[in-house]
Formats: sequence, C-alpha cells, structure tokens
Amino acid sequence: MNLSSFYNQFHKGAQLQKRIISEDNFTYIIIIKALKKIIKKRNKLSVLDYGCGVGTLGLYLANQGNKVIGLDISPLAVKTANENSKLMSLNKLAKFYTIGSEKKIISSKKFDLIICTEVLEHIKEDLNLLHSLNKKLKRNGKALITVPSKNSPLFKLGLARSFDKKVGHIRRYNIETISNLVISSGLEISEINKTEGIIRNSLFLFHPLGILIKLIKGPITKIVSFIDDITIPILGESDILIIARKK
Repeated sequence: MNLSSFYNQFHKGAQLQKRIISEDNFTYIIIIKALKKIIKKRNKLSVLDYGCGVGTLGLYLANQGNKVIGLDISPLAVKTANENSKLMSLNKLAKFYTIGSEKKIISSKKFDLIICTEVLEHIKEDLNLLHSLNKKLKRNGKALITVPSKNSPLFKLGLARSFDKKVGHIRRYNIETISNLVISSGLEISEINKTEGIIRNSLFLFHPLGILIKLIKGPITKIVSFIDDITIPILGESDILIIARKK
C-alpha cells in the first residue's frame, strides 16, 4: 500500500467539521497555545499547514483572518478539508491541496508561518523536508513543529509500538535529535518544550480511553491538562514542540 492509500485509509472515518475548534479544545490546546504565542496581535498572516489532515488548524487560523494553504498526502483528507472550508464560508482564505499538486500554486509564495505538526516522524527524508520548508519561509518567519518523543513512558514500556505502526510512524525523536535536525535545516530554534504527559498520551494511544476525550470540555480541559503537565518532569514527555525562526 502506498502512502497516499495508507493515509486515505487513516482518514476514512473523518466527518465534516461543524464549527471552528475552541481555544480549549483538548486535542489541540497545546498547539493553539503555541500559535497564540507566535501570532500574538498579528493577523492576516500567510500560513502553510504541511500535513494539514482535514484542515482543523488551518480553518482555526483562517477564521482569524489569516490566509492558509494546507497540504496533505491524503486526497480524501484534502477533499474533506475543502468541504469543511466551504461549509464554514472560509474557502476564500483557506485552500487545501494534495502534496505534489501544489507546486505551481505555491512555487513563488513565501509564508509568515509554517505548521508541521506530527509529520516528520512519517517522512523518510525528514531533513530534506525541513530544508524545503525553510526555503518557503519569509525572513524572520516562524515554524511550529511537533514530533513524538522517545522519552514517552508508554513508548519505553513498549506500549506504543502498535500505535506507531498503525499511524505510520517511522521514528521518534529526543530533544537532541530533533534540535540537531532543525538546526541542520538552517532554522534557528526560538523555543523547545516537552509536552503531553502520560495521561494525555494514554487517551490518544488506547482506543477505549479515547472515548473520554469527547467528555473533556470547558474547565475540565484545563484541569486535566494541568494534572497531565505535572507528570512530565516526573515520568517524561510524549511529544516535543519546537518554535523555530528563519534566519
């Protein structure tokens, strides 16, 4: 099965998105917090969301007035993302394309912000991808990158192997390896954070527990996230988040 078919299968059950995600959405709260730090009071940014999936983050940013181009290897995910964009009347600001079909569209474009979350671990030539993304950034443009960590307690216990295989992870990173990769691509690291403790990671890794994610809303999100953050220095992080800058 090629990569396109593999990730089409992964997105097979995706439903149309009825509304923009809230800032306390449990699945995206860590990334949204980082995005708010990057964007601050700026708006109308040009954004490239590489590995956009069904467009959830891209639509969140488009709803704030930013112009977003999303790319994904799954034609099904891209189709769903464009349908979501139309459904929310954001299709003038957010457009989504299958990787490989976008070259003429973005060949001369440079971006203020590039998002590359949970992508590098799926790519054989991860350094080549970061080099390419670096070239698409404007001077002083920012990149938001997240990757799964080797330091994950569930990974170290051998409990994440089936999940990694299911979602197509080729590798995991530690702070040193991802830092060296980002620096080798020519980007300058502004910030690096250990994120996602064992509680949060368990909810995403183990399907029966995943049902609980839908119940974590409003104030409960901050409570669960606070407790989860406390576990990171003790047991280790399951994810690493980097904010980098174009020199």
